[in-house]
Amino acid sequence: MKSVQESKNELEAAVRYAENAISSAKQTIESMEFRQEMAKKQHDEQPGREQDLLKKLEVMTDKYDRMKAYADRLLDENGTLEDRADSLQATIQRLKSEKKHLNEEVMFYAKKYNELVQQKEA
Repeated sequence: MKSVQESKNELEAAVRYAENAISSAKQTIESMEFRQEMAKKQHDEQPGREQDLLKKLEVMTDKYDRMKAYADRLLDENGTLEDRADSLQATIQRLKSEKKHLNEEVMFYAKKYNELVQQKEA
């Protein structure tokens, strides 16, 4: 048979174990409540963040669209300038050819003029 002292010691140990279990359970509950509060806070802030991100996305999309339109316009202008440059090169070649032909005519008529002057003097 156990003595009263042993029984008392066992009961006191059981009480300490129970108190530790209760303390641990309280800490677990407090931790869970804290996590729940943080999750609720994050959930409440989420729509605001989503709205901010949507606004930023809209601004960035608008900037992208404007920059793309500008780039397309530059490409169109570049194509037009290339066409214009080709046209001007063709005009330059035609004018050079006409100049050469006119120079040849001037030389021909200058020679004829000189021949006529010499005939008249003779």
